[in-house]
Amino acid sequence: MEDFQLFLMRHGRADNSVPDASRVLTSKGKAQVKDVTAQLSQAGILTAKTSIHFFHSGFLRAEETANIVQLSCDAILNKSEHLFPESSPQFWEEEIKKIIDKKAWDRVFLVGHLPYMSKLAMRIVGPEMAMDFTTAQVVHLEFKRDTQKWKLQKVYLPAK
Repeated sequence: MEDFQLFLMRHGRADNSVPDASRVLTSKGKAQVKDVTAQLSQAGILTAKTSIHFFHSGFLRAEETANIVQLSCDAILNKSEHLFPESSPQFWEEEIKKIIDKKAWDRVFLVGHLPYMSKLAMRIVGPEMAMDFTTAQVVHLEFKRDTQKWKLQKVYLPAK
């Protein structure tokens, strides 16, 4: 079994003129997500043969982001209320531990919001992962099964 891959992504830029859960991606936000998706595809992470379990918050901008990214791979798309901006990262920290322990899946992709994604990265890896996620940013983390340690693989940022 290969090492576990975790991808944490903040949604693309969204329209600020409507209520929070109803905000949709702007054209720039869609372009940001497509750019990062292309980078992930070029790196061989997203391919037609790649099986990834996607979870998004259910807020429109996160769902749109997940839909754009998952078009590049074999994905199972799910909604999780534990990815809301104000959610506690404890749920996904525990879920990821269960997934790793059971060797259920090799790849999980979470699409969410600030400050949640930053808090989750720190809970999983430690305080050295403190960072603000820009819109459409993806943090690729790998859990090495042999050493039982997390490793930051790469941070993918959209073109300016």
